[in-house]
Amino acid sequence: MHLLLQACQSSASFRIPIRLWLGITLTTLLTACANNPYSPVPTMGSNTANQEQTQESLDAPLVLNEPKLDSESYEYNETQAEQAARAQHFQEQAAQQESDEAKTEAILSAAEHYIQANRSQQARELLDLMGQPLTRADHYDTTLIVYAYDDYAQGYYQQALTTLAPLIYTAIDTNSNLIEPTDEDTSSATDSSTDQEDRNYIEPKALDEELIQLSAQEIDALLLASLCHQALGNSESAISTLIRRESGLSGTAKAETTRYIWQVINMIPLSKREILTVNARDSKVRNRIQQSLIGKIGEVQNTPPQFNQWRDDLQNDDFRLLTKGEWSATSPQSIYVLLPLTSRYQKAANAVKSGIEREHISNTSIFRPDLRFYDIGDNPLQIGQYYAAAINAGADYIIGPIGKNYSNEINGYLSFYGNQSNDSAQLLMMGGDKPLTTGAQRLSMSPEAEGQRVAEKAWRDGHLSAGVLWHSSQTSERVLKGFTQRWLALGGKLNSTIEYSPQQYDHSNQLKQLFGVHASERRHRQLSSSLGFTPKFSPYQRGDLDFVLLLANAEVGRVIRPQINFYTNAQISVYGTSSLYNGIVDEINNMDLDGTVFPVMPWVVRSSNLSPYAGQLNMLYAMGMDSYRIAGNFGKFQSDSRYAIEGNTGTISLTASGELTHQPLWAKFTQGKLEIVENPGMDLTPLENDQESTEGSISDDAKHFQSKGSYNDQNWDTRESRRKIGS
Repeated sequence: MHLLLQACQSSASFRIPIRLWLGITLTTLLTACANNPYSPVPTMGSNTANQEQTQESLDAPLVLNEPKLDSESYEYNETQAEQAARAQHFQEQAAQQESDEAKTEAILSAAEHYIQANRSQQARELLDLMGQPLTRADHYDTTLIVYAYDDYAQGYYQQALTTLAPLIYTAIDTNSNLIEPTDEDTSSATDSSTDQEDRNYIEPKALDEELIQLSAQEIDALLLASLCHQALGNSESAISTLIRRESGLSGTAKAETTRYIWQVINMIPLSKREILTVNARDSKVRNRIQQSLIGKIGEVQNTPPQFNQWRDDLQNDDFRLLTKGEWSATSPQSIYVLLPLTSRYQKAANAVKSGIEREHISNTSIFRPDLRFYDIGDNPLQIGQYYAAAINAGADYIIGPIGKNYSNEINGYLSFYGNQSNDSAQLLMMGGDKPLTTGAQRLSMSPEAEGQRVAEKAWRDGHLSAGVLWHSSQTSERVLKGFTQRWLALGGKLNSTIEYSPQQYDHSNQLKQLFGVHASERRHRQLSSSLGFTPKFSPYQRGDLDFVLLLANAEVGRVIRPQINFYTNAQISVYGTSSLYNGIVDEINNMDLDGTVFPVMPWVVRSSNLSPYAGQLNMLYAMGMDSYRIAGNFGKFQSDSRYAIEGNTGTISLTASGELTHQPLWAKFTQGKLEIVENPGMDLTPLENDQESTEGSISDDAKHFQSKGSYNDQNWDTRESRRKIGS
């Protein structure tokens, strides 16, 4: 076998005939060994026809959460229909090409799109009729994948692996355990418990492996081979193949594969995973499975894409028609705002009101609406009465209320009475966590929503395993809840959540627990006891942690972040929330937060010279401005799913469920200075102080929260998250 592999790798010019010969040889050998390798199975994940091949396997077959691949019975969705249309286009183009190479390119492109449309048999038939010889290795490799995918779709898993063999064995080292186990591998299966404990950790050098050069076809073949191994119940081979694929990728594509590895491992029963940690021949597989026993992993959803789609790191779903928004004849003519102005939430309500008033004053459009405010008081149960009063007064758009309780109450009111009324008003709530009813939209600044945004940012950055430092408070718990739900839904791995106390200054015990330093120290003590002397020792942290989510305000974050740097040599990514930055320029103190990534609103970046608020109240002020801007453009949101506006809170877009999500800017501190690291192109030029305009936009009820001048330590009240009165 090794001679065959060396022959395949020795000369690229003879690659095609050697691969053909190797494929025929392997087919003969496997046919002789297998009782019935070509018996189809009715659905993916079933192992009925391959029972004899998998009876010695450690694990039962993995059942993938994927659609049935029978093209005659599968109901195509819109994406697959588009792929089929592209395939037909390339098929037509092939007939018009004069050169054999151009014709081959078009036919192979058509076959690839047929595969993406789950029409594998049609792809095979197209290649069978190709006619012209294959003169390029990549063309030949693509045909192997198409044929193998059709075998896989029909349940011929072993035949698919045989077809892929020329690609798979050149994509795997000659030292790989997938080819032949070595004596070292056999002995490692019976390692001591001490060595098994060491597998909780990865040496830091192992994290900096060089990118393995694999062709696009080899990367696709490795994924397909893994799917075949999963269907056959060969868990170790399936995981090992994916790990090899992972080593040939980078960026988002690599992150998708790594996340899928965690998901595949998570589908293996716990008892069988424990067996594999001892008996698996591949040390990398043992290591991954051991890591999977720590924390939580998201459920499997989709496999990574094939046929070079993995090369595109850009997310098409993120494409938006970004605009500043404008008022038009379709904008509402009468806007009523429902806010608890005389309640325990009056500070927040007045900040939102001031933001709405500011936008209204600056609206010079001929379509400028009539704007009125209702004080809904301190009783959420009365919100339905105020809503009905606004409808009777002629409102065609209603903003409010704010807060979880008020918003959930009016959402329930609409759900019960909505179908019995003849109103046509659109409602924009600013809070709540219940599913939206018809006629309602929601713009939320809830802690849960912020946790979700952080999870999405970490996912875009390619991270996979998270650790969280949080403290016992309602806000921290809600951020953690939103982050955890979203992170696991994306397929991420949550290793641990460690609670700390904001009142303490030494967090070494919590950080040692988070980074696994305790285990390293314990092994050092055991070794010292065995040797009779104390060897030189340098503790190292676990290597299966990609980033830390630090839930803290700026004051506490400045204490914890340097300690994180100490235990990780400043080599781990740290994310925070918007509470790390209140809008005040404080370079000296913020140097302790260097490198920490956190969300920030465009308004917070631009408004330090003129806003009457800071901190959370300033963000609510921006939210009020954006709610008014959304009202003027709500018709465009509904007519075009790609429509988005440049808001003061971020890029605002509407989801199918009625949620208006704001995607904030992302920043970090560098030498204590705020540095924007992710911006979709929004203008961040600081706004100059316009005293007359600023005062005109502030309601009388909110003026006692106002102060003059720019933010500084003298007019900032950290206890109440606002600036002090006066300068």
